[in-house]
Amino acid sequence: MLGLKLTMADMKMTLRNLGFGIEEVGDLINVTVPWWRPDINGREDILEELVRVLGYGKIPATLPTWRPQQVNFDHLRQWRERVCQTLSAAGLFEVMTYSFVAGEQIDRLESTYKHLELQNPLSAEQSYLRTGLLASHLRVAERNRTYAKSFAYYEISKVFWPSRPGELPHEPLLLGLTAVRPHDAYIYVKGLLDELSVVLGVPMTVRPAQVANMATGRAGEVVLHDVVIGHIGQVKPSIVKSHKIERELAGFEINLQPVFASVRPQQYVAPARFPTIQRDISVWLPEGTTWSKVVETLTKYNVEYVGEYRGLGTPAGQRGLTLRLTMAHDDHTPTEAEASAAVTQVTDLLGRMLSAISRG
Repeated sequence: MLGLKLTMADMKMTLRNLGFGIEEVGDLINVTVPWWRPDINGREDILEELVRVLGYGKIPATLPTWRPQQVNFDHLRQWRERVCQTLSAAGLFEVMTYSFVAGEQIDRLESTYKHLELQNPLSAEQSYLRTGLLASHLRVAERNRTYAKSFAYYEISKVFWPSRPGELPHEPLLLGLTAVRPHDAYIYVKGLLDELSVVLGVPMTVRPAQVANMATGRAGEVVLHDVVIGHIGQVKPSIVKSHKIERELAGFEINLQPVFASVRPQQYVAPARFPTIQRDISVWLPEGTTWSKVVETLTKYNVEYVGEYRGLGTPAGQRGLTLRLTMAHDDHTPTEAEASAAVTQVTDLLGRMLSAISRG
């Protein structure tokens, strides 16, 4: 075990000098531990006594003979790193917050959701297990509100969801992202969610919903394959002001486990051989019409969001939407006539399906 060849005489002499009882039984030695050495519990401890007296420097430098029989790789690590790289490249900070929150933090969320209370908290500020990341992120925003007018940060961490009585809570891995901006905070975080969807190759969409803590009309559920995996929205102004923040605050929280389970290798498409042509289309849409509805309506066309308008001249109950139509062919450059025809088709389709009116 030591890698040393010790003679019987050296071992007996060393142990006797240390007060151990020695009895030879054939080629073996029975060792009796003295009563004042309660630290000696087994054979390895006796060997350590031998090498301690004879000298650690005599142990030869050898490679360990043990080799791992099974190695478990964290296959999700690369996707966590991809998420962090994407958000850090977008200018966000990564934060790490405590898994415990105070009752005062929960009360300021204006939520009736039941949190998990600890029986023996270390302090009043750590008396509950958090079920989401918003309470912790609001405190981060409150402490950093004076350093910049706009800032954003994210966290990948586990939270604790109640389970059946007598069972430990579930611990899903969440991605929480929060942004503080003078305006357009919701649009900013929605763009980051779309970017993650593209980078990971996962079709995450948003559908309108009432979400606790979020402003009415500025909240939604994040859906993946018809399953709700999180929520997104702009936090209620009353909650934001209670944290002494005078700007907009928005964010989202998504369960990363179903997201990583749906990740697929990216597929690349060769660029068009001929030049493309683009046309911007502006329409009036009913106020409740979402961009996801527009995309579902125009599945046969390559369109992207440009902007919205709600200023002077907007019809009652309407909002202006501008989208960009991109056309390309494999065998020729799109003509002006083809472009005009495509614009007409898109406008007519939006009119029939979503009651859109052309803005001219």
